Parts: sequence; structure tokens; C-alpha cells
Amino acid sequence: MDLKHLLIQNTNNFINSINEQNIKKITTIIKSTKRNIYILGVGKNIPLAIYFADILKSVNYPAFNLNCLNLTHGDTGCIGEKDTIIIISNSGNTDELINNIKYIKNSNKFLITTNKYAKLIDYCDQSFVFDNTVEIDGKFNLIPCTSITNFTIIFNFIIYYLMNDNKITLENYNYNHPKGNIGLLSKKVKDIIIPLNETCYNFLKDDINTIILNMFKYKVGYSCIVENDMSIIGLITDHNIRKFLLDGNNVENIEDIITKNPKYINNLEISVYDISKIPYLYIPIVINNKLTGMIENSFK
Repeated sequence: MDLKHLLIQNTNNFINSINEQNIKKITTIIKSTKRNIYILGVGKNIPLAIYFADILKSVNYPAFNLNCLNLTHGDTGCIGEKDTIIIISNSGNTDELINNIKYIKNSNKFLITTNKYAKLIDYCDQSFVFDNTVEIDGKFNLIPCTSITNFTIIFNFIIYYLMNDNKITLENYNYNHPKGNIGLLSKKVKDIIIPLNETCYNFLKDDINTIILNMFKYKVGYSCIVENDMSIIGLITDHNIRKFLLDGNNVENIEDIITKNPKYINNLEISVYDISKIPYLYIPIVINNKLTGMIENSFK
């Protein structure tokens, strides 16, 4: 069996072995935490702990990564009895975790591990074992490769159940994650509309030269064609013009190259995520049957 199929097989075996009741118990612990959630890991699990804490924060849970090695050098001072400690450990036998976690006395401690014989089980209030992990390291079944993927799969399950139960809205998520492409996709039309005074448009009486000059003026590849009352007739793009001319046609009437009844948006509350599914680059915004602005749909 080649490596690709071995990875697929091991991943499928792990997913099929997951006890979803354990996942639901973890989500209940997270939801019922009255104060902060602290995620701990050492070695290769530190980035996993940071990732898990960051994902939880983005969906409204106060989760933070704690450096395990700093616990006995003052960091236990931030941990209260209403906090929850979630420990991530593949073996559950890491000395740094065992030697430091026993100093946390007053908080609820939970272990997520792949080893049912983990020593850390004795130091935690509850442990969740997700075994059936086989490392793809060629020889030793020791180098944390597959286990990193499997922990990420566990987190995916947890987030899925949290989101099903949580009342977080797209607006909440946008508030938590306003930047990057994710932040953009969670915005609404009203947040990113190109206003009418910056939108290229022409009237039906305009000739093709006037339309092209207007496109140059606004540095865009389209012009909305409107009536005198600003009701939209259609849309002309530079692609329409090039194709029409390359086919050997003469532009005597711009109606010949207008895309009539173009797809438009008439609701400023539609999310950019929904717009990104529309297979058109230029989408007019039409409110009360009047051209109001434009969206350049490059949100893929």
C-alpha cells in the first residue's frame, strides 16, 4: 500500500473510531465553564493548544493557551476555581505536564489523549481517550505526524458541536474576526458597496466611445446602462465590447452588446459570503428599482 492510501486509511479508521459521546461531553464542559478555559500542551502540542484556544475565542469562548513550563513560575496565579483546564497530550505521560499540572489544585482539569494508559489520567478530573492513532513515520510509530492530524480532527468535531448549539451569528463572528478574507466574507453588502458616485454608468443614448472613455475614467471593466430615472437597463463589460468587435461587428446601437436584465442585488444585508457564490464579477446594486452602487465580486 502506498503512503497516500495508508494516510487515507489511517485517517478514516481514526474518524470511524471516534466516540461522539466523548465529543459531546467535551463541548458540555466548554459551554458550562463559568470563567476562562486554559489549553495546555508541551512540545509539538503547543501550536495545537494555541490553535484550539484561538478557534474557541473566535466563536465567543474565553480560551487561552498557557505555557506549561511557566505554571510553577507564577502563571498559576491567573487560574481560578471556576476555570477549566484542558490538557492536550498524545502519550499522556509527558514529565513536564505531570510535574507541573499537580500544582493546579482548584480548577477542573480535563485530558484529551490518545493513550488509555496515560499517567496524566490520575491527575485529571476526567479524561477523554481517542485511540487508534498510528504515526506515519516509517519505522517507530513515535514521531508525532498522524497524531497532530488526529487532534485537529477532534477539534473539528468539538467546534462543529459547539456551533450547532451556540447562538453565534455571522455578525458576532465578523465582530470577533473583522480582518483577513474570513472577516471580509462575513461582512454585508452595505459594508463594501461601491457608492453611486464611484460607479461607472451610462445612458442608453451614449455611443460606444463615450462608454469606453467612461470606463477609462473610472478604471473599471464595466458600465451600467440606465434610464434617465436611474432604473437599470443592462450592463456592458469590456469583454462584451472586445468580443463584439472581434466578431467583425460595427457598434451602431449599444443595445446590441448590452447584457440585459443582469443579475443584481436588491438587499444591502446580504453577506459577502453569499455574494461570493454568484458567478459574475460585476453585480449592480438596485434599491427601489434604481441603480444605487456596484459590487466587484472578487470574493472567491
